[in-house]
Amino acid sequence: MKESYRRPGRIRKFNPGMLQSDEEVKDQFVVRNRELGVVLDVLQGNIDSPSCQHILLVAPRGRGKTMLLARVAAELRTGQALSERLLPVRFMEESQEVFSLADFWLEALFHLAREHAAQDPQFSRDLQATHAALAAEWHGSELEERARAAVLETIDRLGKQLVLMVENLQALCEHVDEDFGWKLRKVLQSEPEIMLLATATSRFKGLDDAREPFFELFRILRLEPLDAGECRRLWRMVSGDTVSDREIRPLQILTGGDPRLLVIIGDFARHRSLRQLMEEMVALIDEHTEYFRGHLEAFAKTERRVYLAVIDLWQPSSTAEIAARARMGVRAVSALLGRLVERGAVLAEGSGRKRKYAATERLYSIYYKLRRERDEAAIVRNLIHFMAVYYAQSELDAWYRTIAVEATQWPAIRDGLALAVGESPKISRIFPDGTRQGLEQISERTAAIVNAHARGVLDEISAALGKDEFERVIEIADRFLSAGRSGLAQVPDLLVASIVSAKAFAYEGLNDPEAELAIYDEVIERFGSGDAPELRGHLAIVLLRKGITLEQMGEDRAAIVTFDEIAERLEGDSKTDLQEWIVKAQVNKGGALERLGDNEAAIAVYDQVVDRPGNSKTPQIEIEVARALVRKGIAQDGLGLSKAAVATFGEVTRRFGNGGATELDEWVAMALVTKGLVLERLGESAAATAAYDEAVARFSDSESPRIKVHVARALVKTGFWQGQLGESRAAIGTFDRAVKRFGHSDKPELQVQVAIALVNKGAELGKLGEIRTAIAAFDEVVERFGESDAPEIQEGIARALSTKGFALEQLGEGHAAIAIYDQAIERFGDSEMHEVQLQVATVLMNKGRRQLRLGETADALATFDEMVERFGDSNDLGLQGKVADALKERGVTNVQSGKVQEAIHDWQEVVRRFGKVRTSELQARVVESMTYKIEMQVQLGRVEQSLHECDDLDRRIGNVSHEDMPMLGWRAKWLRTKVLVVLQRYRDAMIEFDSVYAVFDPGVETMMQEMIGRVLDLVANGMSESDLVEALSREKEKSEALLPLVVALRQRAGETVRAPVEALEVAADIRKFIEARASSVEAASLGTSAP
Repeated sequence: MKESYRRPGRIRKFNPGMLQSDEEVKDQFVVRNRELGVVLDVLQGNIDSPSCQHILLVAPRGRGKTMLLARVAAELRTGQALSERLLPVRFMEESQEVFSLADFWLEALFHLAREHAAQDPQFSRDLQATHAALAAEWHGSELEERARAAVLETIDRLGKQLVLMVENLQALCEHVDEDFGWKLRKVLQSEPEIMLLATATSRFKGLDDAREPFFELFRILRLEPLDAGECRRLWRMVSGDTVSDREIRPLQILTGGDPRLLVIIGDFARHRSLRQLMEEMVALIDEHTEYFRGHLEAFAKTERRVYLAVIDLWQPSSTAEIAARARMGVRAVSALLGRLVERGAVLAEGSGRKRKYAATERLYSIYYKLRRERDEAAIVRNLIHFMAVYYAQSELDAWYRTIAVEATQWPAIRDGLALAVGESPKISRIFPDGTRQGLEQISERTAAIVNAHARGVLDEISAALGKDEFERVIEIADRFLSAGRSGLAQVPDLLVASIVSAKAFAYEGLNDPEAELAIYDEVIERFGSGDAPELRGHLAIVLLRKGITLEQMGEDRAAIVTFDEIAERLEGDSKTDLQEWIVKAQVNKGGALERLGDNEAAIAVYDQVVDRPGNSKTPQIEIEVARALVRKGIAQDGLGLSKAAVATFGEVTRRFGNGGATELDEWVAMALVTKGLVLERLGESAAATAAYDEAVARFSDSESPRIKVHVARALVKTGFWQGQLGESRAAIGTFDRAVKRFGHSDKPELQVQVAIALVNKGAELGKLGEIRTAIAAFDEVVERFGESDAPEIQEGIARALSTKGFALEQLGEGHAAIAIYDQAIERFGDSEMHEVQLQVATVLMNKGRRQLRLGETADALATFDEMVERFGDSNDLGLQGKVADALKERGVTNVQSGKVQEAIHDWQEVVRRFGKVRTSELQARVVESMTYKIEMQVQLGRVEQSLHECDDLDRRIGNVSHEDMPMLGWRAKWLRTKVLVVLQRYRDAMIEFDSVYAVFDPGVETMMQEMIGRVLDLVANGMSESDLVEALSREKEKSEALLPLVVALRQRAGETVRAPVEALEVAADIRKFIEARASSVEAASLGTSAP
């Protein structure tokens, strides 16, 4: 029960102590007595101390800092013991004239004069004159020192120590000279006559940073929110009512223990008219609009945006909820909330994911609701909830009679009361029976309001979904569903189902599929038996989205069951819009069957969609038919029915290619491009290019994002085939067209195609010998997309760097190329993306080979070692091929370093690792490594073993089909010929040589070079020159191509040969080489190891 209490004089809500006597301040100071005692004890201890303890009061605005300073000042002026020794000087709440330490001392001098104006007018005037004289010399370099000396002289004259009371210290320090803090610290530590009692809205960073001037300077005293007992004492002083802790608890929650808001609500409680209360609240908001507006405008733009989100939410909210309301990224909002907490505008509660934020002064939420949303009913509703908890039954009865009258006269009260009753039935039960008739009359109004409120909630949810504010959607829906549970029976099922479903859509946006599915199941269970067409249509949407979510989770079988359920529920309904959902579900079912590997069943489902009886010609169904045809073509291609797939893609163009809805055009564009890809695999490059050209011709001007991707891909593909046909200029033009059309897009799918176009353009420029221009194209890829995290673009950047390095090699800038390769390795070496890993492997191989050509064999070996270490355990065939290349090249490098045994080991390692992998690409590398190994073993004298391995080599070559195998087989025959020569089996060697020569094509430069070198090697190892001349002369065209070689062999056989001078000169060089090589072979045969 509340008791009456005589209230003291009018309380200052925002400027305690202003135009108030010390006695009034002391009378009104009924809380914070513990903090007052701490401050006075510290000040008492500073008297006559050689060094003073300075104090900083830390609390958000409205927490009572100014009132506490006013109370301390009153005690220092009136307390007998302290007034004789300490002199309080209070600065303005905002010291806006202080920009330097000189200004600070001038401000202190100004307030010293003001402090003595009443008790010693002449002394005050003297101080004012000193202040004016010093201020007039503002340009003097000694102003700071003279102003400080004036302050010290004054307090010395008075025989007291000075207590400077400075509010909002952190705000003051934001606008002063950089050295202000350090200078002030020096004075405070060296002058015991001066104490600083300051306030701050938060514990700002400079207090805990040893590099900052205020580090460990203050004793910090936090002002916490008022507890129940303190709230009760302040409420008694403000309202005149004596209440219990239980009764004050709702008010403590409403105000957050904020003294200022408690004082304001206390004034309201003195009224007995809700309308008058609301009018005074609005009047208060109007009276303090400039204060509120100034508070908001003090924030920077982005800070204000976050702060407005906090006060609009009006309850402790998570970072994600605030970010959703502010329409900003969570990371940016988190940083800004930290700054707002530091400034004292926002309170943080909890830690980690449970950390919540709320406005320090909750009055700002009321201000924002009334000024921005003009939602007076919401304020009334909250006040009624508060009244129901706070006031006794007898008081409520009296209140209700007044409210009932006011509700008939003022819509805001009527609507607010209706909302409160609809949300909480217990509010209606707390009123006596005699008043319930009035509630029943309002209940009709309540139903309409609840429905309107539900529609407003759905509109709010739709707006939040449109802005991707997913946490906000869940919050709005939960708040409505929990607060309005008792009134849901009055809301149409479709409206409630839509609000519940919105939570699932939000969970989808938050990538929480489990929660999303749970909501879908809830909707199906609650509303699945409804027969209203609109509700059935909504359930179809829910089922379709559930199926799609199951697909995304890899639960394709469950998804198929869900899609079939749509057909079962709607099959008998002839409404066109419901039939559309059946068709959509069946096409999605086909996709699930494809992923399960059942392409035949998928094709059957697509055929059912295409041939479905009763299919209307509605745009949406036509779009689904087009989608089904495209998916059917892809499924046919997956079964190897590529020609049938091409025909299906053609049907899409034939049926829907005459123009229509944008969604139809999207499928036509996809059909054309996919048709081109299939034709490429069929080897029909001309037809593929025609398909790409048609896609570009039809849709080059389309603004559809999806069609743009298809057009970009078609252009890139066209340019690629132009390059393959040797039309490099045309290819470059096509790539430029793609870059010009789509180069400014920020869509990753288009950026990928632009990156590919630029890389391919660079490659074509390289073919034309325009290396510098090619490098510029590669640089453009890095410049445009270097900051992108998109996987496909990362692969493009890696390719650009790799190809740029190769281009630099072509310019002879080997070390510059290696630097680019290193850049690519450093940037992408840790990537887990497969295509990027392939580029890293390519870069490592290019780097090692270039180091080898530069003679940097040790570095080359290290590079090949790194390649094997990085990718040696990979099961990817592409990377395995690169590892085989690295081992093969490492063997070559070891030979150049004189490490023959290590080289043989490397080549044998290729055979060991990949000899049983039945792919042509890897078997080609195995064969090449075996060739190197056998040739080296011959040089080491292991001839019999080499002949045996030649048999193994032949078997491998015969079992593998690869474009390089003819050349590898030719080399293998050469190798066997040499082994037979070394074994002095010359007849067998000549038979083998004849088979080699039969394959020889003098028009192939590689064969020509190897033919000459290997014949010379055979001669050096003892092969008969005459036998060779006879074999070489059997085919005139080949013999003429090898004329210098034939001449040299005939001369070594003792013949006198007549030939052109040039041929004779070359023949002389060939003979010298043979002699040198023969000497080397002889020396090797006499030694114990290979040279």
